[in-house]
Amino acid sequence: MIKTSTRREVKEVAICVMITSSSTHGPTDLAGTLDGAATLRRSVLNVYNLTDANMVKVERTVGLTPYNRNNINSTTWMKPKNETVSVFEVNVDRKTTVRFRFVAMTNDDVNDEWRNVIRVHRFEVWNAHTPMEHTEVRNKQLSIDMKNSGAIGISELIKLDGLRMHDFDSVIFVDCDVLFHRRFNELILMEENFGWTHGGWQEEKINGGFLVYSPRHPVSKHHMDQMIAILREGNFSGGGGWRDSGIGWTYGGQTVQGILPYYYFIEANKEQEVLVQQLGQKYPPAHREIDRCRFNNMVQLDKCKNIPFDSVTSNHFTGDCGKPWHCPPHKNLLCDRFRVEFMNRYREMVLHLARSRSDVNNSEALQFVNDVKEGEWCIDGKFVSVSEILRQLLA
Repeated sequence: MIKTSTRREVKEVAICVMITSSSTHGPTDLAGTLDGAATLRRSVLNVYNLTDANMVKVERTVGLTPYNRNNINSTTWMKPKNETVSVFEVNVDRKTTVRFRFVAMTNDDVNDEWRNVIRVHRFEVWNAHTPMEHTEVRNKQLSIDMKNSGAIGISELIKLDGLRMHDFDSVIFVDCDVLFHRRFNELILMEENFGWTHGGWQEEKINGGFLVYSPRHPVSKHHMDQMIAILREGNFSGGGGWRDSGIGWTYGGQTVQGILPYYYFIEANKEQEVLVQQLGQKYPPAHREIDRCRFNNMVQLDKCKNIPFDSVTSNHFTGDCGKPWHCPPHKNLLCDRFRVEFMNRYREMVLHLARSRSDVNNSEALQFVNDVKEGEWCIDGKFVSVSEILRQLLA
């Protein structure tokens, strides 16, 4: 964080997504994923009333040095480099100015065709690597299980890199199927190193699709190092989870959705008690829970299904509320409202693209968003992907 000459605090904020074609469930729908990411970006611009008039071009470092370079082929990994990037600036209160950047973490399985589409959607492309390989895990069974844990296996550990993005005061690392409906200043201004929401069921202590990091927190590097050490140690068992704590025996628990809750609920809490005794309450806390009905609403718990839409800051198209581009039927009133809002933002995104690109202006995607009826998100069970059209145009 820096202070301007008028004593305003400036916070650098990354809205970060991960793009990968890796999946434990078969081929990934990259076109839908990128449609989701581009619509997520549009939703952030919308809630903060940001336009190109709020945007400036600046030189910034793009990318991270791999956590463990010994695992990386030096001829293939992309070194961080200075690039001209887009920064959106907005005053969020009387004291604070926020500078937003949009970042897409991509691993090696995302080819140049799709990377070009990501850039058209105006995300910075950061080449990412897992901070460790499954072969480093001393527990051989866990080493095998990590490869297929959760939705994308060990690649999920790339999400821990939010702790290493030290150019930012705040990194809001979300899945591409998240949508914002209201401003989220409290996440940007939080002091804790890590913010999290509960998952969809009791065993899922943290949902890995909505993570908030403060990388400039004084112990971010320590937290990252400790989690990698625990992962390598591999003290994980069925039922007992990490170190027989009862935490981690769940979907994706061998990676992010297990190691984050274990470390922050158990290890970081122990360390925090010592720090508070030594330094007092002024020391920034390690983590905080974020209301999962207001943020990351998946329309699963009864209390989250029945909350008014006007009380929801963001939702997540998973659990009981499927992705709009898969054309699910009408189901729950709140979920339907989320999908309608998605279509509104998707339409805005496509129209904005069409104004600057004649090829999109003459495409089926523009016709689709103009023809979708009010209250719907597909036409006769069909969703037209502007990202797939861009991939073909850019090939």
